[in-house]
Amino acid sequence: MSSPHKNDVVDSPRSERETLSLALAFRAVTWLLLVFVFVFSMVRAKSQAIAHDEAFTYVHYIHGGFGQTLKFSPNNHVLFTWVAAVLTRLWGVSEFTLRLASLAGMTVYLVGSYLLCRRLFNTGILLPLTCSLLVTNPLVSDFLVAARGYGLGLSFWMLAAVLITDLSSPDSLRSQPNRWQWKCVVASACLGLSVTANVSYVLPAVSLAISFAAVTLDNLRTSSGSYVTNLLFIGRWLVIPGSAVALFILWPYLIQAQPSSFHFGYDRLTVFLRELIDSSLLYKWTDETYANLGAHPLSAGSWQYLLSTGLSFVALPSLTLSIAAGFVFTLRNSPLVERSSQRTWCQLFCGATIGCICLLVLLHLIMRSDYPVIRGCLYLIPLYTVSTALIARELTSRAPARVRIFAVCVGLLITTDYLCSLQMSTFRYNGYDARSREAFVNIFKDAEERGLRDVRFGGTWWYEPELNFYRLRYRANQIHTYEVIDPSAPLVSQNLLRPADYDYFCFTSENKFDIGNLRSRVVFHDDKTDITIAAIER
Repeated sequence: MSSPHKNDVVDSPRSERETLSLALAFRAVTWLLLVFVFVFSMVRAKSQAIAHDEAFTYVHYIHGGFGQTLKFSPNNHVLFTWVAAVLTRLWGVSEFTLRLASLAGMTVYLVGSYLLCRRLFNTGILLPLTCSLLVTNPLVSDFLVAARGYGLGLSFWMLAAVLITDLSSPDSLRSQPNRWQWKCVVASACLGLSVTANVSYVLPAVSLAISFAAVTLDNLRTSSGSYVTNLLFIGRWLVIPGSAVALFILWPYLIQAQPSSFHFGYDRLTVFLRELIDSSLLYKWTDETYANLGAHPLSAGSWQYLLSTGLSFVALPSLTLSIAAGFVFTLRNSPLVERSSQRTWCQLFCGATIGCICLLVLLHLIMRSDYPVIRGCLYLIPLYTVSTALIARELTSRAPARVRIFAVCVGLLITTDYLCSLQMSTFRYNGYDARSREAFVNIFKDAEERGLRDVRFGGTWWYEPELNFYRLRYRANQIHTYEVIDPSAPLVSQNLLRPADYDYFCFTSENKFDIGNLRSRVVFHDDKTDITIAAIER
């Protein structure tokens, strides 16, 4: 009898030490990954040429002064514009200073992703695996750096998700009601700020708030208050603060808005689904240089096209149905989930994910709004990632070891694909502007060599905001503003200009200008985009 008992005494501390060591290893791997993404993003923000939309934001909404920041446009991401205006005024304009607001949001997002995964998955293998899926997704990586409001909105939404996860625990409200209320106010304010960073975040903010309200009402069922009283209580601490924050900041813009301003996207769900898959899982394997022109680069019959089709129309809908099924199981108190906190978190994130999808479809069917371009629904990536991880944990908790190993291998495969897709040359959604800085530098050097002190240049819309940004960034006062007569008609506007009036002219082979008897020479050409800048000799 003594021998087995002795073995139990010896083996137990060893098992605990091994578990602790493994937990520390998983945590260390997670933090190393976060540090890598942080450094990678900082270097990218410093080195990468300005993108079309980033330059457009600075030239049209920041450089012109306070009045310009109040100008309404779906391209004016209010909170980002305000913060970037202050930072560039303090430290001057460059690619890095313009992106500082996004980089601050990136830091919040990285820490928030760790805290969320730490809360949901403790210190098991799902901690580094899920966190890596959240922070290495190539599309998310793009917008954690890009000088736009998408990444900033995602960071505030993630911070709200961390707080709401803690608040949704069954005992959170009963044990510390005052603390619960004020944390709820902060979470609500974060959701409101995410909407001010980009209006598209109203959908995930509403979905997460509704899902959290449903969970909280469920936790309050045993309290003495009536259903209406509990509903008013939630509205007071959850709805009012965030709505007040968003309306206070956005009202000068909303009174200028027109319904037509928000019609920009896809008219078919199939295009939306394919773009969602291509921009994440096939980021490295598909080319989106002309993404903003609506051109799809995949040729029918290619392996990329076949994989994109299968993932878009089979895998993604199946995953959505699985998340919906998991949500229904937890609502019915399925034995699949035993611990109340895990059951609550499954309800919270699965409900928010399905709610977002339903809102997107309903807005299209009822209000005839377009399905958003993929950068306008960046929030779907963390929603799908966290919901899938939660469902996978519950499904595999009683499954054989080989099933759990297979699930981990799938996660590692996706993470590997994400990591292979990381690059520093361009953003997927504005791939054609990777050489914009080189184009301006060539013009600047050529003008100096020619001794020009009053330089005029114009032409196609392609590089208009980028070249104007670099003109301001390098304080090249001898060069006039890049001219395009009608930016709303990009494919014909350059034909309305007379090349003889300019020192440099930008064009494409499909939109040649009438050079007449003028002498010209090429100072810049990009084979990929077929853009040429010619120096006009006089």
